[in-house]
Amino acid sequence: MLGPIIRAEVGDTVKVVFRNMASHNHTMHPHGFRYAKSSEGLSDAMQMFDGNAVPPGGTWTYIWEAPERSGPGPLDPPGLAWTYHSDAAGTQDVFSGLVGASIIYRPGELAKHTLDVPAPPGSNLIEEVLTLFLIVDENQSYYIDDNTLNRTSISEGQLQVNRMDAGFRESNLKHSINGFMFGNLMGINLTVGTQAAWHVEALGNVVNAHTPHWHGNTLMWAQQRVDIISVLPAQTRSLVMMVDNPGSWAHHCQVLNHRDMGMISMYTAG
Repeated sequence: MLGPIIRAEVGDTVKVVFRNMASHNHTMHPHGFRYAKSSEGLSDAMQMFDGNAVPPGGTWTYIWEAPERSGPGPLDPPGLAWTYHSDAAGTQDVFSGLVGASIIYRPGELAKHTLDVPAPPGSNLIEEVLTLFLIVDENQSYYIDDNTLNRTSISEGQLQVNRMDAGFRESNLKHSINGFMFGNLMGINLTVGTQAAWHVEALGNVVNAHTPHWHGNTLMWAQQRVDIISVLPAQTRSLVMMVDNPGSWAHHCQVLNHRDMGMISMYTAG
């Protein structure tokens, strides 16, 4: 579900060439970076630039800067995560899956990091994981009609759905981590004896207040040792795990009904 990770070091300038291959106006709005109005990616009343609402088939180049204030402080991990998302029609954009993350590092740190890939023996690469906690409300997706038609036994001529039916609306709330539910997110493999950078992110509406929890290992955040942390919509948290306990461990939201509805994944330390 996540878009590509955008990586930069403090002092870098990021140029994003955005081509809209979808069927509605979309943008790319960054958090954390410094940008001009032409690279804000927000559809607002001013509508001064095409980048504020890129039409289907259109292209816009966004230019974002990573000043020192966007990067890690002296007590932070080597890289800090930020959110980006389409903001042409914020709610529908997010619940249609148009979300991602960027990570801004201290100068000289970018080459040391890798995403979800074990570090080769003898290397100093730092393993890195990003997890997005999001209850995807597909009732508010641009693609609710397409999904109803293509993912059910209803034929096109019979497409008459009561969208206000409570059971139907509840069935379209997907309690996910990176778009996957009930432990189906694969590929988080960490190496015992190394450090791993974990970045957690939330987006969405008022119900998307989450408490990511790790089994098996602990992490450092804000000079505290933790195995659980809170994250609100559009917030990110960047932590460091000392991977010292081998096994296959759960990573889930500790809000109990969120976990029970599918907001759980696994990671492996070996």
